[in-house]
Amino acid sequence: LNQGFAIPAYLHIGTAVRIAYTLGLHQASSYAEMTTVNREIALRLAWTLYQLDCEICRPLGRPSNITICSWHPIIPSEMVRSVYNCPYYI
Repeated sequence: LNQGFAIPAYLHIGTAVRIAYTLGLHQASSYAEMTTVNREIALRLAWTLYQLDCEICRPLGRPSNITICSWHPIIPSEMVRSVYNCPYYI
């Protein structure tokens, strides 16, 4: 039963990673045109996706969907959380 849920999770994360690559979330230059709040939301989404990929792929012994050499988003800051009151925070 556990393996039955792990395979679809691996496939869904792979699809999400491909969408993130299409949107350019793996490049630091993609965030230059965004507002501060949108940049922080996109960065948190990119890092959450990266962590989910690591958490799902490594225990299964499968290759990661994200290649480390091409994934270069900057780390999100904690400052925006106190400055902006954003109702859809990740």
